[in-house]
Amino acid sequence: MGKDYVPTADSANNVVMSDVIGNKSDTTSGDSLVAQAKTLAARSVPTITSGTFSYLDAGGQQTVDTLTITKATELFIMFDLSNMTQDGDIFILSKVDGTNLRGIANLQVNSFQDGASTGPIYVNTDVAIAYAESGGDEGAARDLPYRIIQITREA
Repeated sequence: MGKDYVPTADSANNVVMSDVIGNKSDTTSGDSLVAQAKTLAARSVPTITSGTFSYLDAGGQQTVDTLTITKATELFIMFDLSNMTQDGDIFILSKVDGTNLRGIANLQVNSFQDGASTGPIYVNTDVAIAYAESGGDEGAARDLPYRIIQITREA
């Protein structure tokens, strides 16, 4: 029972586990356990976006970042609020009708918080993340560091 005994990849003669392990050439479109494992791994790779948004002293709601979403996606959004001096609101907006951004989540934050996070939020349309002061004028432009983690849940 040496190397010659092992059937070719994807053969109908793959009848025991030792025939199958390491002997499958399925892509993520196949139906074997190997293909299913590859599909699951592909779905679980996060995309991470980090940046610093300059919240202008003009006030009002300002877009921090926009995301183009083409498949079912899980979002986690984190903010470093240590530079903010006033209470504020974090808005998550989605193109639920395919065209116009509409609010789907809102997180009120206090000026004494160091950070804030939202998630998981599930979306399948384009998204915008925005911030607005609600407790008064910041008095100056403020740096607002953020991080967005996207996990696609559909291959």
